[in-house]
Formats: sequence, structure tokens, C-alpha cells
Amino acid sequence: MIRSSAGDGVYAELRGWKWDVVGPRYAARPTLSDVTGVCPVGRDTYLRRVLNTRVNGGLLRLGALVHEAFLLPFKAHRVGDAYRMFNYLLKRVGARGNEIRVMNAVFEKAVEFSAAARVDGIPVAVEPNVPGGPVGLSDYVRPDLLVGIMPVA
Repeated sequence: MIRSSAGDGVYAELRGWKWDVVGPRYAARPTLSDVTGVCPVGRDTYLRRVLNTRVNGGLLRLGALVHEAFLLPFKAHRVGDAYRMFNYLLKRVGARGNEIRVMNAVFEKAVEFSAAARVDGIPVAVEPNVPGGPVGLSDYVRPDLLVGIMPVA
């Protein structure tokens, strides 16, 4: 007899399933970024998963910078800390021209959202591990934010 993976002493046969017979349905499960990627045909996912190649440049670079700028106010304990972190980010990545403009606009909007969430007492978790297996994704997915109980990617 096979014991359950939870270790609670209940045997698998009594529940009506056996892992050695059923097993996982899929050999590979996508991550959240594979499903919600920027490329409509999945070229970035193909390059990353099949060819083990990372493409960083153009829109992908800007997207990564915007992503980082948006999350800063939610990671900071105080608004002043967020602005210091943002200025450090701009220097660290060598942002210029349009990148600075876009990142600044996104950062300012994120500061508003973060402040409103704190004032209203809405819990916000930054990139938490959320079980993704039940919906066919990888074991854990990391949405950008978890606002209350709603994942935001």
C-alpha cells in the first residue's frame, strides 16, 4: 500500500488513486511568464525553453525596467525610500531618454497605487509564491503582486 504524500496516514488506494498509475499529466508545465509573455507567437518562450537562449534588448529591456520600476514603491517601507531606490535603479541600469520617461511615469503611478493601498489597509504582497499546479502551471508561480487575494501579473 502507498501512503499519501501528505504523510497523514491515509492510504492512496482508499482515496481511489495511485501516483504510480496516474502520475502527472504533463511532462513540462509552463510558468506564468510563458503564458503571459510579450511575444504573441511565443518566440521568447521557445528561445528560453528550447534553445536555452535569453534575448535582452529593445522592448524586452524596457519591459524589464518598467517591471522593476513599478514594483519599487510596493517593496519600500516609506515613500522616500522608494524614490531613493528608483534613482539608484536609473543609475545602475544606465537608463536614458525614453527609458527614463517611461520608467518615471510608471513609477509615479505605482507610488499612487502603493500609497492608496496602504491608506485603505489593503494587503499587498510583492512577487509571492502561489501554487500554480492546480491550474496546470508550474508548481509555484510568482505574480508581480498579490493584492488581497487577487494576483496581478
